[in-house]
Amino acid sequence: MLSTFSKQRGSNSNANKYSEINNVQLQYGKMLAAAAGVKRGHKVLDMGCGTGELTSFLAQKVGEESQVVGVDPDSERIKVAIQKHSQNIIFKHGESSSQFPHFDEQYYDIHFSNFVFQWLTPEEKEIFVQTAFKCLKAGGKIAIQSHEDDADIVKEAKNISVPKGYAVRRVSAV
Repeated sequence: MLSTFSKQRGSNSNANKYSEINNVQLQYGKMLAAAAGVKRGHKVLDMGCGTGELTSFLAQKVGEESQVVGVDPDSERIKVAIQKHSQNIIFKHGESSSQFPHFDEQYYDIHFSNFVFQWLTPEEKEIFVQTAFKCLKAGGKIAIQSHEDDADIVKEAKNISVPKGYAVRRVSAV
């Protein structure tokens, strides 16, 4: 459905429309947050945050004393997110490899991605997961929800180079 919107230069109308119609993704994202154990005090990276509705929910879960960083490759969506949401959230325009705060240190408790993984190429998925592991604290989690068949996600995740001390397992959010 989103592919029917035409891109207009200098306009954030598509981003605003996305913000209005993403309720289903938001509900599934809330279930993923529960399955991942997002809680007060966590530092969360929301990769592919869109216009920030789910990012704002995550910020409420972790509390004002903690932090959520939302990253999206669409600058118009980031502009809408910044306009609509502010509490303990940093929004950044960027990609999943290194264009976000603390990409090169063990900082986050949860690397969160709701309905983004399916849009990545196999090479991008490898970079995505490697970067995710690099920025996680010890005991941190990567939470991925995708339109892809669950078996395909787990298979791909197991084919990606998983650092020592980490394991891949499927946890259903639904």
